[in-house]
Amino acid sequence: FKRYSRDGLQPIQSIESINTDIPLLIVASTNDDRVPYASSKALYDGLIQKGHKKVHLLSLKSGKHGFFILGPDGNKYRDGVHAFYKKYGLPHREFFAKNGAQYLL
Repeated sequence: FKRYSRDGLQPIQSIESINTDIPLLIVASTNDDRVPYASSKALYDGLIQKGHKKVHLLSLKSGKHGFFILGPDGNKYRDGVHAFYKKYGLPHREFFAKNGAQYLL
């Protein structure tokens, strides 16, 4: 984050240029100290409004940005990611994918 500029391009400003056929998984924690949950939710909502049908929001109650797997919701993160992979034909672990299907919005 050393080169991050608050005045630079924000993800929500790029919605128009993102192909609607690309599967997207947004992972967000309600106590993330780097990216506010509201920002991730706004990005998700914006993508849905622009016609993205393959976008999912995996909401976690806790976890530090970039280290979700190590936090209290690490299993939910792991399982949700495997469910996303399964849904879009990517390599996954079936056991985790089955557990995580409930977490994908």
